[in-house]
Amino acid sequence: DEQKFNLFMQYLREINENIKIKYPKAKFVFIIYNKSQCSDLFTDDRIRQIKDLGIDFISLEDIFGDKLYSKEFCINETDAHPSYYAWNQIVPELVKAEKM
Repeated sequence: DEQKFNLFMQYLREINENIKIKYPKAKFVFIIYNKSQCSDLFTDDRIRQIKDLGIDFISLEDIFGDKLYSKEFCINETDAHPSYYAWNQIVPELVKAEKM
């Protein structure tokens, strides 16, 4: 896991550098939909490391709790990806959180 996370961080670092070159005023925001499923990967220390790169980290679970996991916010009963209805809830909260 540590090797994978280090490689992941290297990718984030390089992506962030390229974004800053091409779009100096852009903001890099890392959004995680279901933090509890990835709690072993995204520990508090690792989240801090991501933020230390100048990347904003947003957990939708921190904003919505488990609301987005109900079936009305999923594409269908077998696909838990966010539906149109979920995005209608998510986008305004992201705009507010990032002060856009």
